[in-house]
Amino acid sequence: PWALGRNASEVWSEVWDILRPIFQGVLDTGKGVWFEDSLMILERYGYVEETYFSFNMSPARGPGGRVEGLFNTVMETTYRVLNERRAKLLREVAARTGSSKSLLDVSFLTTETLMAYPADIPFALLYVLETEEGDLKLAGQVGLSDKHPAYLASVSSLSNSLWEIPEVRKTGKAIRSEQFTTQFESIVGSCWPEPVRESLTLPITATGQRAGVAGVLVVGINPRRKLDEPYLDFLSSLASQVSVSIANARVYEEENRRAENLAELDRVKTAFFNNVSHEFRTPLTLMLGPIEDLLSGEKGLLPAGVKREIELLNRNAQRLLKLVNTLLDFSKVIDQRVEGTFEPTDLAGFSAELASSFQSTITRMGLDFVVDCPTLSEAVYVDRGMWEKIILNLLSNAFKFTLKGRIGISSRIMGDRFELQVDDTGGGIPKSALSKIFDRFYRVENATGRNFEGTGIGLALVKELMSLHGGSIQVKSLVNQGTTFTVAIPLGKAHLPQNRIVEPKEGGVRPFLASSAQPESTQFTEPVNLSLEDSILEENPDSTNHPNRERVLLADDNPDMREYLQGVLSRYWEVEVVVDGAAALERVKESPPDLLITDVMMPKLSGFELIHEIRELPKIRTLPVIVLSARAGEESRIEGINKGADDYLVKPFSTKEVVARVAALLKKQRGSLETLRKKNTELERLNEELQTFAFVASHDFKEPLRMISYYVQLLELKYKGKISSEADQYMGFAVRGAKHLYDLIEDLLTISNIGGNRKMEVVDLNEAMKDVILNLGESIRESAAIIRIDSLPEVFVVRTQITQLFQNIIANGIKYRRKDLPCQISVEVEKNGEEYLFSVRDNGIGIDPQYFKKIFVLFQRLHTKEHYSGTGIGLAICEKVVLNHGGKIWVASTLGEGSTFFFTLKGEKA
Repeated sequence: PWALGRNASEVWSEVWDILRPIFQGVLDTGKGVWFEDSLMILERYGYVEETYFSFNMSPARGPGGRVEGLFNTVMETTYRVLNERRAKLLREVAARTGSSKSLLDVSFLTTETLMAYPADIPFALLYVLETEEGDLKLAGQVGLSDKHPAYLASVSSLSNSLWEIPEVRKTGKAIRSEQFTTQFESIVGSCWPEPVRESLTLPITATGQRAGVAGVLVVGINPRRKLDEPYLDFLSSLASQVSVSIANARVYEEENRRAENLAELDRVKTAFFNNVSHEFRTPLTLMLGPIEDLLSGEKGLLPAGVKREIELLNRNAQRLLKLVNTLLDFSKVIDQRVEGTFEPTDLAGFSAELASSFQSTITRMGLDFVVDCPTLSEAVYVDRGMWEKIILNLLSNAFKFTLKGRIGISSRIMGDRFELQVDDTGGGIPKSALSKIFDRFYRVENATGRNFEGTGIGLALVKELMSLHGGSIQVKSLVNQGTTFTVAIPLGKAHLPQNRIVEPKEGGVRPFLASSAQPESTQFTEPVNLSLEDSILEENPDSTNHPNRERVLLADDNPDMREYLQGVLSRYWEVEVVVDGAAALERVKESPPDLLITDVMMPKLSGFELIHEIRELPKIRTLPVIVLSARAGEESRIEGINKGADDYLVKPFSTKEVVARVAALLKKQRGSLETLRKKNTELERLNEELQTFAFVASHDFKEPLRMISYYVQLLELKYKGKISSEADQYMGFAVRGAKHLYDLIEDLLTISNIGGNRKMEVVDLNEAMKDVILNLGESIRESAAIIRIDSLPEVFVVRTQITQLFQNIIANGIKYRRKDLPCQISVEVEKNGEEYLFSVRDNGIGIDPQYFKKIFVLFQRLHTKEHYSGTGIGLAICEKVVLNHGGKIWVASTLGEGSTFFFTLKGEKA
């Protein structure tokens, strides 16, 4: 109503400089005009407003056609124009950032796009969260100089800030702010002369991740538009789009990082296999060389009986060497360090010759062995050494899992390929396992076979070797009917590397060493009779007090272990042995023994499965059970007890220990003392291939190692000083080699078991240090080391791991001591905020600075004039323990003046 009757210049005063010439032109020319979406700066609601109008001006003519006025129709299009502009901005942000592969790209492209829309976004600051608990860091900005007082490069999660960022992170809701204009100089948008008076801080949600805020977006509000609902919706959509783009980029980065980690893990595993194999071979050589000399008689005649025992020692060492060689072969293949030498070969005849070395062993076990390899019409290009390994693994696998019937090997030409098949009538492979049979370390659970030994990489090795030939391997199997493996190689040589093809060597096919491929049949057919001296075992007093000897049932798939334990225990109790868990269960049902001793890993029924079955049967559920396992550590022992075992023996164990444990349990059983058992149905999952290897190695390597340790100690006790001095010296070599192997395996098991779910508890380090000093007692005495220890605090840790940490570092100081000074080591601690800073200082030979970053790497060893020993695992264990507890570890050292290892641990409140 106010406008009626007033002059147009007064009504449209804010835009009269725009409208006046348009009005006048229509009046002067008599021609109408049309304007669409014209920008008009009006003041309607108490502030200068950005508006848009479409309008028409038509001449109003009087009598005679004279222009006497104007007819003006007006339609406001402000909201349509703004919505279209904002929608375009959102589309561009989505299009430009949607496929970004890094957070840096998202930030750059987002801010670059916003730069083209200063009317809606006068300025913007994009902050992202680097870590879950860290500060927010500025990832991109537009419209605000880094010299401006309101510019913040980072925002602490604990401090208040101009943009209310901590509150937005806490609540996950956008916050509008009008306070900053009173605290800092005006922020001027690039489109309008008015200063920006408001800002909006929006959360960047963690899309696709755990609930929370991954960052914030701070935007300035257009000073010529009210922050109404459409404006808020637009800014929320912008933040959502940025959230999606950041989430996609993080997913891509994570996938890329995961791929890099997998590649690095594969490299580390390859190095691990290679180093482990080489580390094992050194002490094995120190054992096998002297043993061979002793058996040959070159070091003097051996007393009656000792030769048999040394032969048993030699056989177990050879078993361990075979496992090591398989690992070494596999590591070379997967590390691509194997280049075949391919030569034309009568592959049928060569395969038949290789198979012939199995003939006597297979037939001696009552099996038929059929070789059907007719002469071929053309030669096949193969690497003969690789082909030997292929035949060895396939026939050994068939022999292990075939208890009756036949084993066959046949070959033929099929089109343009040579095919060879190895078939058997063994227990077969379940359908669910066929897709995994060529995976590294995979072994079919509860498979029926002669034993449970092996690394689980034989078939994986065959697959890799076939790949190097451009060939393939396939398997068909039916449970309880048998298995057929088929390998195929293309004929000709076009598929092979041309620089690796050679002409046939003189002399034809290289002779094959049958002893390397022949199965260890003697361990299945020849009994092992051990003669134990009275001096080795203390007499069990309980056994002499009972005229009716108690009965012990022993279940173990390893024949040497069965014979050994039977020889040890039969002096005090009646001992019955069975070869697997299923046989043990049947025997327990038929005639319950007084005590059961069971291995963990057995065919048909594992030790833990056997215990579960027994505990479900009311009549025998209280039967005392001792579990034998190669898995060391407190956690493994607790797992065994939780599975229902009454006691848990870790291999290798002493004869005195096993006798004492059996006697104690039988005494407890006689007194009718019931054991409370806590059942735990969930077995700890092994999800690292490296950890799987350690588990397999712990079982299969410790079996022969335990036998080796026993025999070398028996020989030393019985014959030291009774044979020639040279033979005595060589026996000492074997003892030291066995100890070296044992220490190496213990270190490998330790580093593979760190991490995962472990029991954290408050530990008094003063008490833990007593265990360290006790464990290092022999080394401390030999070196006359002086250990000074501060009063240590309580910390929230895994006790066994922290004990290992201190023990390894102190042992390192003793090992690298100076010969001209008394060895001195000090352990100190100081409080540093919420953490404790520990230092272990020695006065040894020091460390070259080039090793500061390398000494915590697996298998990295120090090169010094006096030292090149050890596994290179001890300090790697230290770093893994510290990282597992959220700390960090480093070293400072000066050559010739000693070293100091520093590490941090959290206090009691973790």
